[in-house]
Formats: sequence, structure tokens, C-alpha cells
Amino acid sequence: MILLNIWWIAPFLIFSFASTKRPTYLLIAAPALFIILSYYWFFIRDNIYNWKFLKYITLVLLIVLPIRYFFERVKPFTNLDRTPKWAIELKQMNNKYDNKSVFFNFEHSIEGMYYTNYIFYSRIPNKSEIDYLKSKGYKIVMNDRND
Repeated sequence: MILLNIWWIAPFLIFSFASTKRPTYLLIAAPALFIILSYYWFFIRDNIYNWKFLKYITLVLLIVLPIRYFFERVKPFTNLDRTPKWAIELKQMNNKYDNKSVFFNFEHSIEGMYYTNYIFYSRIPNKSEIDYLKSKGYKIVMNDRND
């Protein structure tokens, strides 16, 4: 049990001090937490003799709540569009514009930089930004659609 506790406590402590947080960092500790949870599930089942109603409610919840969370997060019965229209349009616009083009007012600006070689912003630029970009030789493309 000491090693299992070290296994989950160490990543929690180390990644708590990191400036960037990602949900996947703590997956390192997940197996240890699953083992500890299963240990306590059997401990409760075998060693608690009083409060039988509470005991059975706890045991059922320890199984049902993770299953509910799985369906809530994964949504296995929903039909998700794996290639949305905006992604197709971004892939098609690659190499259609000058390399020194800056795109403004795009909802999927981060994805735009992923799918193309251009710079994207989700906001509208102010006058000084437009003047600065023009002085550096950039072409400004403004999205006027609402999608």
C-alpha cells in the first residue's frame, strides 16, 4: 500500500507545480488509484457488518458512478461529425493565399493555424494593428461570415 500511495501522490505533487496543466498528466497515477479503489471495495464488502444498507449503497455507487461518468464523457451513442465543414474549408484554403497573410475574425483560429501555414486570430484587429501588419508586408484577410 505504501508503494501504491507513492505512485499516485508523486505525480499529483509534481504536476501541481507545473505551470501548464493537462488532464492527461495524471493518467500516470490512474492504475494505482484503480488498484486502491478495488482494494477498498473488497475491504468494505468483507469487513463492514453494521449498516448493511449503507454498505450496499456504497458498493453499488462505486461501480455505477464511473460507468455513468464514462457515458457522460465519451457519449458512445451519439453520432459526431469527425470532419466538420469548417475543417474541410481550412484544408482547402491551404496555399491559396500569399504566405504573408493574416486572417482575422475566424471562429476556429487555433485549428486554422494547425491545418494551414497561415496566422489566424479570432478577433477583429484595431487600426494600429492593421497599419503595423501592412507596413511589414502582410496581407490582411477578414472573415465576414457568421460560421
